[in-house]
Amino acid sequence: MNEVKQAVSPENISVSTVNPVLVNRQYILQQNPFLVGDDLDDPALDIKSVDEFTIARKGERIPLYLFLSLTDVRRGKKRKLIKRNFKIWKKEYLAKEKEFTQKVRNQKTATKDKRVKKFPFVTWLIYLFAFFAVLVVFFNFAMFQKKAPGVYGFLFRVREITSTFYGEILLTALSLVLFFVLVYGIYQNRVLCFLNRKAKASSRQLSVLSDGAKRAFRKKYKKAYRFYLAKVDNPALDAYGLNNLLEPKYRFTQMEKLFDLDMENASNFAKSNKLFKIKRILMHGVTILLALALIGYVGYWMIAK
Repeated sequence: MNEVKQAVSPENISVSTVNPVLVNRQYILQQNPFLVGDDLDDPALDIKSVDEFTIARKGERIPLYLFLSLTDVRRGKKRKLIKRNFKIWKKEYLAKEKEFTQKVRNQKTATKDKRVKKFPFVTWLIYLFAFFAVLVVFFNFAMFQKKAPGVYGFLFRVREITSTFYGEILLTALSLVLFFVLVYGIYQNRVLCFLNRKAKASSRQLSVLSDGAKRAFRKKYKKAYRFYLAKVDNPALDAYGLNNLLEPKYRFTQMEKLFDLDMENASNFAKSNKLFKIKRILMHGVTILLALALIGYVGYWMIAK
């Protein structure tokens, strides 16, 4: 029993006397093999099979391969201890799975009502009409004559007033703002749609991966559980390779990274959605103020003269 390994935490061992890599290796081998993250891929740790992981026995930690080779432990006792430790591993995994699933569910609940606040197409058409109307007034077309009847004479008078210094400033400012709003409306809708698609894609990918991990764990766990019960009767069976555990993409460390990415995408979309809405309100306000100023200026000079 000299090979029995006591529970060791890296914090309790002096770095000056022990190789940190070996300490980390021993610490990892005391964990749940179904929950160990990307550390398993570190070649320096040289962990090749589940047999190297330790199980609890009488307050001690003993590697699976060593426990199964003990001759002074009865078959029934070995099976009982294997079952107990596997049930502990399963319980720990399911608790982590439940926690992660709840996080994903909360994220979906928080983002499912986030609709794209696009620049309305009808509003965009109104701005387009206003922009062309301003262009018509801005350029002195030959059809506008001072003595022309109806609307043509009125537009000629408007053109005269807007040809003054302040009139040209207001008209130019309004036309530039209208043009900017038209371009900005197209840009805003494209950006928001892109961010929305990106957020939905990462959310779908996370859901698919989470569901796949649930199915994979139940399948892999059952296979490993049966293998080690069979190995009680036949210790000569080959070691249970790490490749028989969960695929790297189903590890919680990987799914947590994808969850963080999903959160970031959802956050970027929500921030942009809100920011674009504020900018849109400001642009509407500036446009309305300029239009009212121009209308007031034209109206004043029409009444004055």
